[in-house]
Amino acid sequence: MPYFETYVDSLNGCPESRFIISLGPLPDDVQLTEGQSLVIERPSLDAIKQFNGLNPRNLGSGVAVYIDSATHAANAEIVELLQRYLAYWFVKFIQMPLISTKIPDELGIREVHPEDPPTEINKLRNLPLHLSCPIVDKAQGAGKGFPAIIVIPGPSLNALRGKLKAISAKAIIICISRTLQFVLDEGVEPDLVIQLDTHCMQEQLFPARQFESTYLLALSLTNISRVAHRFRRTFFVESFDTTILRNPFRPKESWLSSLLLCIGIAEILQLKEMHLAGADLSFPCRDGRYYNAEGACSLPETSPTVPDILRINHGEFLLKDRKGCATTTTMQYYATAFEADLFAQDVAQSTGTRFFNLTDTGILPRDLFPATPESHFETLPDFNRPRFQKRLDAMAHLEEEIHYGTLRAKLDLREKTLTQTLRFAAHTDPSSRPEDTYPLFGTTRTINLDNPGIGTSEEHFFFTRGLLEVWLAETRRAIKVTRLYSAARLGPVNVLCCPEEVEACAERLQKTHPRWSFKLQPVVSPFSGADNGASTPFNQLYANHLRGDAVVLVTEGLFRRFDFLLRAIPQDNVLEYREDSFL
Repeated sequence: MPYFETYVDSLNGCPESRFIISLGPLPDDVQLTEGQSLVIERPSLDAIKQFNGLNPRNLGSGVAVYIDSATHAANAEIVELLQRYLAYWFVKFIQMPLISTKIPDELGIREVHPEDPPTEINKLRNLPLHLSCPIVDKAQGAGKGFPAIIVIPGPSLNALRGKLKAISAKAIIICISRTLQFVLDEGVEPDLVIQLDTHCMQEQLFPARQFESTYLLALSLTNISRVAHRFRRTFFVESFDTTILRNPFRPKESWLSSLLLCIGIAEILQLKEMHLAGADLSFPCRDGRYYNAEGACSLPETSPTVPDILRINHGEFLLKDRKGCATTTTMQYYATAFEADLFAQDVAQSTGTRFFNLTDTGILPRDLFPATPESHFETLPDFNRPRFQKRLDAMAHLEEEIHYGTLRAKLDLREKTLTQTLRFAAHTDPSSRPEDTYPLFGTTRTINLDNPGIGTSEEHFFFTRGLLEVWLAETRRAIKVTRLYSAARLGPVNVLCCPEEVEACAERLQKTHPRWSFKLQPVVSPFSGADNGASTPFNQLYANHLRGDAVVLVTEGLFRRFDFLLRAIPQDNVLEYREDSFL
């Protein structure tokens, strides 16, 4: 991991590999390596242009920010702003892309750009949603004139306990998956759940229940294929591929934090005001980063002293919070606070939205995020939730233009590439560094939260191969999904199911695909007795319904009933209708 550290008046202990950025003159005895330093003798805002002009690859081994205390004393505001910007820029565009292949590499800092198999699998599983649900620009103005609460999992969120139910009568309630259970425990079904994190484990944060009044807003790469159908409607943050779904819109958002997308949503909905709860971006003790973590409400026995010149490091570091008290934060939180400041300024200017900090804690600046006035919500009129839902329901049915030919061509190419890679893997010695030939075999080393305990090189090889096999299977399914969606515009979709599934299956399909027509065909065993002719005997199934090219939906229930006999049928046009997903 590339590190970022602050040094004041001395570079003692600074590794030679660090790129040095000096805010003020360097000591005379410092020997600089050519091409590995930038000295700003007289710091000003013009220095930001110099930072942006640096070769990012030179910073891949880490950055040492040297601050001359005399320069800081003479121009503290500018020096601190420049260090804040540097920390933000380094974390977002250097450190995070080098740590994870899930993070976009906008500056080209990575030497190789292998795809991330879990993310690509998520995207393929989401394909029925991508082809059915609109981008969030369709929701422009849906919350115009309304206030909203954003529920973020910082330690101060506990201060909201017992209050959210009353507030929900006055405002839109927005949360992320990590705070969904908190909101439900308060007796509130949120109006909007935002999912930005692409880790597969995030799916575990969604309770197994229906959300009849809740809308889901998700990044196209997130793992939502098995939860989206439980929500009232789904919107996507962005197009999954702008060559296929040619809508270039993308709201203000950032991979630094879901909080930043929440601020972007204020601009989309054109909210009157947005109140942030639990958006501390800091914590009182090491174990208390989240509201539900041990130590979330703990304070140190003695208040530590915060140095006059902020000393940032790659781990945790001290700084003053919005009230001037000592607190602890991390590089990513610190960078998030900086970008939240920028986002809030832009949104306030574009839509007039006012931002507040409901719990008045953390490191977000008080000038842009003042404390929510006491008893503020009691002065507000009741929130017209039915009106809000009516707006969003209409917007959720707006269609995006899909280029099915381009989609099919890309999927066919993907199938061919994965088949070749797996053929290579079948004849490869795991100890021969296969990642040198196929970089994909090195990507699982960066998987952390979704890693099931894989450790050795050989284990990584076989885990990667297993992921590639899943990826290939999902690609082949996606090809059939593409054929189905393309054909569904022209005529009814045939669905094979068990007799007892007909009514429920028809209801669910019509709910998720209201523009389609369906022809449900129950299939019965030879022992079912007399039939009125409406059902198809199993021994006539293939001849009557599966010959030809048209894709046919077959329910999981029917697959369970006839087991391998049904799975042994040629599958080129058979698409399993999954009970736990949108399609």
